[in-house]
Amino acid sequence: MNLVRPILRPFALLLAIAVCARRGNASTESEGCESIVHLELGKEGIISCALTVQFVAWAGRTEGTDTPQVIVTLDDLIKGGVGYSSGEYDVLPDGSLVVTRAGLHHEGLFDVTARTGDNQLYKGTVEVIIFARPTPTYPVINNGINMQNAVLDSGRKGTITCSMQNVRPAIVLEFATTNPRVNDVITFQNATMMKNNGDGTFDVSVRNNFEVKDRTIEELNLICRVSEDYYRNQLFPDVTMVTLKLPAATAIPIVSGCQEDGRSCLVSVTKDGDISCTARSPDPDVYLSWRVHEGNSKLSLTDNVQRTQYINANNSVGFVVTLKTHYNINSSDSTLLVVTCVLRGIDEEVLSSSGMTYLNYQHEAPRIYIDGCHIPNEHCRLVKPREGNLTCSVNRFNDQNLTLHWRIDSEDVVLRESRPVVSRNDGNTSISLTTSYYVADTAAIPPILISCVLTEQQIPKYTTTALLTFTGPPVIAIDGCFVPDGSCHLVKQRKGEITCSIHGIAYRNITLAWAPSSDAMKLGESDTAESKDEDSYSVSVTTPYYLTDDSLSTMTIGCIVTGLRRSEILETAVVTFAAPSDVTIDGCNTRENKCGLLKPREGELTCSLHGLTETNVGLKWTVNSTAMILLVSTQKEIRGSDGRYTLSMTTPYFLANPGITSAVVACSATGIQSTHSGTALISFTAPPILTIDGCFSPQHDCKIAKTRVGDYRAQSMGYQALMLTSRGVLDLGRIPLHYKVVRKSAKNELMAIMMYPSERLTI
Repeated sequence: MNLVRPILRPFALLLAIAVCARRGNASTESEGCESIVHLELGKEGIISCALTVQFVAWAGRTEGTDTPQVIVTLDDLIKGGVGYSSGEYDVLPDGSLVVTRAGLHHEGLFDVTARTGDNQLYKGTVEVIIFARPTPTYPVINNGINMQNAVLDSGRKGTITCSMQNVRPAIVLEFATTNPRVNDVITFQNATMMKNNGDGTFDVSVRNNFEVKDRTIEELNLICRVSEDYYRNQLFPDVTMVTLKLPAATAIPIVSGCQEDGRSCLVSVTKDGDISCTARSPDPDVYLSWRVHEGNSKLSLTDNVQRTQYINANNSVGFVVTLKTHYNINSSDSTLLVVTCVLRGIDEEVLSSSGMTYLNYQHEAPRIYIDGCHIPNEHCRLVKPREGNLTCSVNRFNDQNLTLHWRIDSEDVVLRESRPVVSRNDGNTSISLTTSYYVADTAAIPPILISCVLTEQQIPKYTTTALLTFTGPPVIAIDGCFVPDGSCHLVKQRKGEITCSIHGIAYRNITLAWAPSSDAMKLGESDTAESKDEDSYSVSVTTPYYLTDDSLSTMTIGCIVTGLRRSEILETAVVTFAAPSDVTIDGCNTRENKCGLLKPREGELTCSLHGLTETNVGLKWTVNSTAMILLVSTQKEIRGSDGRYTLSMTTPYFLANPGITSAVVACSATGIQSTHSGTALISFTAPPILTIDGCFSPQHDCKIAKTRVGDYRAQSMGYQALMLTSRGVLDLGRIPLHYKVVRKSAKNELMAIMMYPSERLTI
């Protein structure tokens, strides 16, 4: 049976509470509510009461209001009130108030008025304190030593910190000693810090500068805890014990990269290198050695070089002992290794030792890209022309003696010249390998696998494989990348063009459209192109774009194909945009590798420099071939909302020598202090071929027998604009006709002499 809740008007409810209040507070020791309640932030909480009630009303604040009001009532087991209706509050049969999710606005006073079973009035006030437990619940030492019993190698003078994060209220932490005798020989200077996180919680910490003056003390025990007794007893009882291992009074060896107070330290290292240790001693008959801690078998120490030097400076006479050792970490994974530098006497007695030195080796498997594509644990799928270039690149790895090479299991594809480029910066190595190829078989071939292998002394270490598709319609590609069951991974500039193409379709009535995942990518007007190859068509759409959000680094863009006889097709690509201040040539990022471009024999080149803040900056071209003629350039600036701008230069060009097939161009910035330049290798398409009725004779005139009435067919392989002219020579047996390609700077002409066997001449 459903019960209908009666609606209690707010005015009548307040009046009832007021009437009850006139009767006085008749609470007894056996009945009543808690006076102070702690509720945990974000969790359900209960203000407990022990009442036998006929009626109870709670007054407090609801979310979004600052004025206390009646929030929940219980009248003969019927619940009501704005807080109960919204689900923010509930009330139990014993009068207890339930807060379904404690928030900051619940902190404060709540008033409760009840009429008990013996018709007595109870009225009370409850103070609610909202608290949040930190993670972990105990203090953390030195911003990272996450354990409740920490043992630290320390100097006799130093600094130690203790912190708790995401805690409420804003408590105060303190260090205390467990040995009262130590208070006479140690000096403390505490500094308390607090950060408001803006969500009601705080990050609190205390920094303790200490100095142990008694050299006989070799161990110091400290406690980090909440200083206020009330909060420590009620909310945050956990403490952290810290044991400081103090060095002996003799000299302390200092490991390179560590502080001079002998504390334990963390040193980031590469896979192999040198580590050194230094100590002072009044006695020259000492030496340094390494102690590798148990469980560190992956560390190999060789080539120990020790030197002892006499010093006499600042009224201090003694010796400086230095130990330099080559290390190697035999691990393909990240690891943390522990060593200690020990100073020993001539009788092997340990005089002193450094703090534990943690060698932190972070191994990152290098990513190998084939034409900018890298898919972990899968093949890249690329659509390539039958002749062109393949580029393999690997960036930012520590190993020095590595090389790249190709591995292919097909005789249909021939790899030719390779151009390796190696660069090293800040201890990291980058390699790129660009290789030209061609398909030897003129017939269609199935997709082939090609692998780029990173080797060390002829031993393969890492491999990335790509599946190359040369023909096989229909194929949808974004910037030439094709991944049927996944997304392409592309590296693009922050402003440029992106192309979607479909190849090998039987008809042309299709539509290509873009679907970017972010509104920060603004698309311009698209340019659609069609071409026919034997019995199939190819359609492509090239669209300019630019980014309005400088923080955007990665996004997904889809190319949707509609109009096919089957359902629409979606191809996606994950695009990583180049950071500002990169030099691009025709959209290709030249920061680390030389770009490879395929260009027509006449066209335009564009160089762009992004993220500029300097003024009076210019761009200039450098070409390695005099046969590539550059015309007048056009420069423009595009200002961004953040004050930075992009400078681009577009230059028309043509080739004066029909035999040239490639050229290297470089674009560099002028008028700027830092170096910004980039290089691109351009491969040009083959020169056009002009035929008349199938005749091609580059050295002599074609001679073709024709009837006196007929058609003349001229075809240009490479250009489409043709013009028919007459040389002005006309006789009874022949007429010379001249076809030429009409296009700026084109030099292709072909002469044909038409022979007529009959006597009648008709033109």
